[in-house]
This record gives sequence, C-alpha cells and structure tokens, in this order.
Amino acid sequence: MEKLVDNEMRFVPEKCHAAVIPLRKSFKMFLELPGIFYKIVNYVDSLKKERYVVSNIMQAKTWLDKYADKYRDIVLPFYFLFLENSGMGLMHDFLEGTLAYVMHAITKFYIFKKKYFTLMYLNSKVAELKIDCSGFNKPPQISLQRLQENCVLKMSASESLTFTYLYSVMVGDKILDKDDEHWLMYRKLRKILNILMSPRIIESDATYLEKLIDKHHKLYIKLVGTLTAKFHNLVHYPRLLLKYGPPVNYWEMRNEANNKRVKAHTTAPSGSVN
Repeated sequence: MEKLVDNEMRFVPEKCHAAVIPLRKSFKMFLELPGIFYKIVNYVDSLKKERYVVSNIMQAKTWLDKYADKYRDIVLPFYFLFLENSGMGLMHDFLEGTLAYVMHAITKFYIFKKKYFTLMYLNSKVAELKIDCSGFNKPPQISLQRLQENCVLKMSASESLTFTYLYSVMVGDKILDKDDEHWLMYRKLRKILNILMSPRIIESDATYLEKLIDKHHKLYIKLVGTLTAKFHNLVHYPRLLLKYGPPVNYWEMRNEANNKRVKAHTTAPSGSVN
C-alpha cells in the first residue's frame, strides 16, 4: 500500500488475508451480512480516486495473480465490481429459476404423495385457461416424464408467472390441508412474487421481503433439498429494491421478448444456398 516515507509516497508491502466461502455454504446464507456489502463497495469507490491510480494498477496485477491460484472461487473485488451498477435479473433469477423449481416440487408432492389430484386433472385445468392479458402466456401441458425425472418445470418466464399466479385457482379447492408446509411454501412464494411484481415499493416492503425469503428458503431446504444459485440471488433483492425501485420498471422481459423473432430468422433461413 502507499505510505508517506521521508516526504515521499512509496509502496510498502503489507500482509493481507482473504476469507474463502465455498459456494455450497454461501447458498445456505438467507440474509445478507449487514454492512459487509457496502464496506466492499466503498472500498472499490475509494480506489477510483485519482490519487490511487498507480496503486490501482499495482493491485490489479496482484489480484490477477491471486485469482490464478483460486480460479474456482469468487474473489470479492472482481465480483462486486460487476454488481455495483447492476440491477435484478428478475426474469432469469425468479421467474425462470425459483418459480420453476418450487412449483415443480409442490406439484410433484401433491400428485404423487398426497394424491390430491392427478396430472390429467391439472393439465385439463391448464387447457381451460383463457389468457386475455398482455404479458401473460398460457402455460404448456406438463408431461409425466418431466414431472418424475426432472426437478424444474419446462416453461418460459411468462408461462411460469401465469402458472404460479393461477395455481391456487386451478387446484386450490383440492388441497385438503391448508396448513400443509408445501402449501405454506407456495403462499410465501406468492407473497414474494406480489412484492417483486409491484409497480410501487416502500421501505417496509423490502423489510418484509427479507423475512419472506428467509422463511421460504428454509422451508424449501426442509421439504425439497439443496438451493441453487438463483435461490441465493434473491437474498440481495431487498437491498436492490430500495436502491433501484420496482424491478418491473427495468426488467429484461420486454427485451427478451424479441429473441423469438430473431431466432426465427437465424435458425430457419428461407434461402437454399449455403
């Protein structure tokens, strides 16, 4: 680090220590460690000051050397540089990730273990849905093989959103025990969804969301098993809500909607040459 020695700024070697947290353990952290994130961000901000330009170059080389030895770990100075100005990936993290995993687990439990309804009954209810609202796509039929062998439903973000919203309408009357923990997990998931899809956010929403995510993730581990990275990403959402506002105002859904149109031109060309 830089130190003033004999009225001159010199680089003086200093010992530093790093704490490596295995990814499997980090996925079990349901709450952000208070103050740690901002300490790192403030440190990164301090490095942007003009007086530290030379030392930044020196530190960059040092971190690259350290990262070469720990290429399978997350090195915080690199990791948070990318997160500092990033928002939430609500579509990929939550709609295509968390919703698809949780709804698969709940549906599989009620069909095969509790036998509250059959897959044929659920698919008939899906077929009866009439979706007139823009932004909501009708969910596809769920295959028996997919439900038995996989751990996630094969649906797009919009289809997963519709399926989760209307799940209680389709099969809610078949759930005999409303205090069942799987149904409790679904209700908490719906509350999380309502907050994240809200066009208006207040500070108490972020506080409530933090508690909901904590309870929901604990239930999922108890009833289903290991969390994936997309579950863990939700831990940061309460803070990001307060920083950026409602995610529906800047999420990637509208931009991703154009992918289908682009893919149609790239994967099915009309020409017969090359």
